[in-house]
Amino acid sequence: MVAAALRYLKPNAARAVIYGGKLPRGQPEFSGEHDVHHVGVIDARTLPARLTLEDAGVELLDIDTGLHDEEIGGAGKARYLEAIADLIKRRTQAFFVHSFSGIVRNAVNAGKPGSENNAPVHFVHNDYSAISALRSVRALLPDRADELLQRPFAVINAWKPLYAAVEQHPLAVCDARTIEPTDLVPVTFEFAGRTGEMLSANHREEHRWYYYSAMNPAELLLMKLFESRAGESLWTLHTAFDDPTAPANPRPRLSIEVRNFVFF
Repeated sequence: MVAAALRYLKPNAARAVIYGGKLPRGQPEFSGEHDVHHVGVIDARTLPARLTLEDAGVELLDIDTGLHDEEIGGAGKARYLEAIADLIKRRTQAFFVHSFSGIVRNAVNAGKPGSENNAPVHFVHNDYSAISALRSVRALLPDRADELLQRPFAVINAWKPLYAAVEQHPLAVCDARTIEPTDLVPVTFEFAGRTGEMLSANHREEHRWYYYSAMNPAELLLMKLFESRAGESLWTLHTAFDDPTAPANPRPRLSIEVRNFVFF
């Protein structure tokens, strides 16, 4: 277990705004008031039983797409999206998976002129609310939305490091079984001229946080961001954090995340 300072949303604060995409250097990614809490983050590799999407809302898989990381972040991104869709479809036994986005995060290049990279996100959040999940399906799949939304569906994030194992800004995930609906707070999301909605959270002592130490490019972390089926994990709060056990000069983190609409 490592000690980490996680940035929650301050209770009873005015509605916050999260700014996504490629922000100029110095522009804050978050307009709200933070509430920093020092928590223990457990290395999930030390657990006696593995975490799964169905219970904790998170699961670590081995991945081999046949693509080099240089291709995944560039010309081969479309093939990577197809590979992720196929992997998630097989893992969840889904009827249809639509994979999209492919956001590359790099703290060194984020905000530089011409860079397509975003910075790691250092506050507790979930990328979708129930409202924005439905709206996003209709926006991205307008011709099939009415048909597909008659089925149960989930939104799953597929996250993996690029090039090397993570030494800086690892990802902490909150066990979905420890999250209560009353913990969650809707926040406005501004991205590329569009306005949407995400979730942040107020702190609660019962939240149980995990990370996977030295996660490497041959591993893929799945996180449940929304679920319409009863009895399944619903949300997975997550955040980058500063690891006090990191090397003195850690390798800058590069990672890619793919969002997936999963219809059952």
